[in-house]
Amino acid sequence: MEKFRCRWCEYDADLIHYHDKIWGTKRETDDELFEALTFEIFQAGLKWATVYRKRDGFKQAFANFTIKHVAQFDDAKKKKLKEDASIIRHTAKIAATVYNAQQLLTIQKQYGSFKNFLDVVPPENRIEQLCAYFKQVGKTTAESFLIACGYLPTQHEKRCYLYIKSEEEKI
Repeated sequence: MEKFRCRWCEYDADLIHYHDKIWGTKRETDDELFEALTFEIFQAGLKWATVYRKRDGFKQAFANFTIKHVAQFDDAKKKKLKEDASIIRHTAKIAATVYNAQQLLTIQKQYGSFKNFLDVVPPENRIEQLCAYFKQVGKTTAESFLIACGYLPTQHEKRCYLYIKSEEEKI
């Protein structure tokens, strides 16, 4: 029997994999959370497929999203990234990614980890806190990040097999 999925991923094997296996699942490490946050930031104003297809370029450009390395990127490195065709070359988003890595180091010192921070902050305050700590993170981006990382329920279309599965689990 054919599985019906959300329309945004139907015709792309990579997006199907993301939809079925990654979207809405908890990330294990701070670097994985940083990666998810960065992708949500770069996705703003673009189609998800545009960003996701460049994920290998992003991983290489941003030191596999190793927070301590990205936090040390200087102006010369940021300038080089603006010329890198393997990523989305948005000056403010590149600068925000470096700034956000620096903020994550502060959060790690204060809370032990970014994951602990997300777990400790009351759910009703998470969006506000993410907006306060990070650049290029507004309410929509914060909410998308929390959904992508399993802190808020995913928003599958009603025809999607995962929507049906989640509704059955509520019963």
